[in-house]
Amino acid sequence: MRKWCAPFLSAAFVLGLAVPSFADPTAFDATFTVELGTFPGFSTTASGTLNATLAGGAITNFTIPASTFKIQKLTPVSPGIVLQKGLTLTGVTFKATNLKGTFDTKGGKGSVKGDSTLFFNKGVISANIPLDDAIGTTNTVNAKLLGLVPLTLKAKAWTIGKAVLQSVPLGGGAAVNVTRTGKLEATGGINRFTFIAPTQITITAPGSPPSQVPSFGTLIVEFSVPEAANALLLATGAAVLLLVGYRRSVA
Repeated sequence: MRKWCAPFLSAAFVLGLAVPSFADPTAFDATFTVELGTFPGFSTTASGTLNATLAGGAITNFTIPASTFKIQKLTPVSPGIVLQKGLTLTGVTFKATNLKGTFDTKGGKGSVKGDSTLFFNKGVISANIPLDDAIGTTNTVNAKLLGLVPLTLKAKAWTIGKAVLQSVPLGGGAAVNVTRTGKLEATGGINRFTFIAPTQITITAPGSPPSQVPSFGTLIVEFSVPEAANALLLATGAAVLLLVGYRRSVA
């Protein structure tokens, strides 16, 4: 009796592993994009494996190591944007790398280290916008453009839901809501996460009403995972092989 109990218990244990969650390096492809106001987004991609938790054929959470994404790009502004007499915006750079982040089916936390530089009058004048801990985490960063103009970046964590920010032009104007929406898709063995990280940038120029610049981080991560039915089939096959091997060993 004991000889037959052991293999059946072992088989039950193997089958049981098909349903509970387990962590394993999982193949992924990802795109990280940052939008600053109306400028074209700054993007980069990454692929490889991430430590992810799989349950019932779906990814439930994962970790992105630091420096997985690195962006360093210059976007010319043509025609230039005249902010005031003698001051025309002619270019924007974005330079950043991600810090370690943890994510699940609702959102996540994971910021960046870097900055953005605004170039005026074809580079004669430049102004730096610090971005350390200003994307993808709940935080407020205060700085000054050109050492004079107060600048506030109010960041929120990554979300799968809807993110809404305000846009108010420099020099004043009507406020417009800008929206980005995340989502979670799971079809045909593909798990695709779209996370949104909103950061409201407020610029308070002397003598002018505060301007609001919407900034969004978008992180799209796609995993290829075995479907639940396939995972159960593999586990069942493993259990059968275990039983056959045991019977041969005691024959």
